[in-house]
Amino acid sequence: MTEYGLTAIEVPGPGHHKNATFGALLEAPTLSCGAIALAPALIEHAITHVWGTAPDHSAGTTLSQFQELVQHRDYPALYRQALALRGDMDRVPELASDIVRILAADTQLTR
Repeated sequence: MTEYGLTAIEVPGPGHHKNATFGALLEAPTLSCGAIALAPALIEHAITHVWGTAPDHSAGTTLSQFQELVQHRDYPALYRQALALRGDMDRVPELASDIVRILAADTQLTR
């Protein structure tokens, strides 16, 4: 007898990015349950780090507004990077620097 199992994964992030975020999971070369579980938290911590340390990108926004803005802009890329970093919270500054680059390259935000 063959047994089949299903594992449910909640795809994090804004609704309009769900397909791309799920694609990041499928494309990841190596995954662990820990990396999948910690990736959203790593993103949140990195966004908070940028909000607190890069006033040129976060001026005039509350933390929740800034989190929403960053997640709305490019959550799948951040999720892909957080998976590549294996959800390692020691690497928050590395992901934060990626967020700063993303924001600086966004012409809608830098006009």
